[in-house]
Amino acid sequence: LEKMAALMKSLRENPPAQIAGVDVGGLKKNEAADTVAERIGDSYSTTPMVVTVLDKQLEIAPSVSGAELDVNAAVKAALSYGTQENPTKNVDITPYLNLNEEAIQQQIQTFAAQFPSEGSSSNYEILTETVDGKETGFLAVTIGKEHYDFDADAVYDTVLKAYNNHRFET
Repeated sequence: LEKMAALMKSLRENPPAQIAGVDVGGLKKNEAADTVAERIGDSYSTTPMVVTVLDKQLEIAPSVSGAELDVNAAVKAALSYGTQENPTKNVDITPYLNLNEEAIQQQIQTFAAQFPSEGSSSNYEILTETVDGKETGFLAVTIGKEHYDFDADAVYDTVLKAYNNHRFET
């Protein structure tokens, strides 16, 4: 019972290392690489990233993002948990995804253009018109445009977090 309590405490204080949601804690380097390769497969290089903002979607194709996980480098980083090299126990796999960050940012900037940066108010006015000596009134309505503050940097950060967590929709 004492050993079980010590193991539970150790797991709470030192959670197992994960690569894109795949637990590799306690595995040897080759076992970890095989496990990640089996679970992740070629999903990064074949699955598009889909970003949804309001009612609009952006699809970033793998051919644009360049996403492809370097499993061996990610395993090396994950297995350095708690070492001097990685004392914070923070495994971030984005450096091992070979992302074309410039292309991703450019697609997000293009996507941002779909969102009005300046809004306008709706209003109405009653207008009159005289036709054949008879005055007629009518209502003129102007429908404004909604304003939306699109934060391209925040969207980019969200995309990186999604890639890091092996999620392809944000």
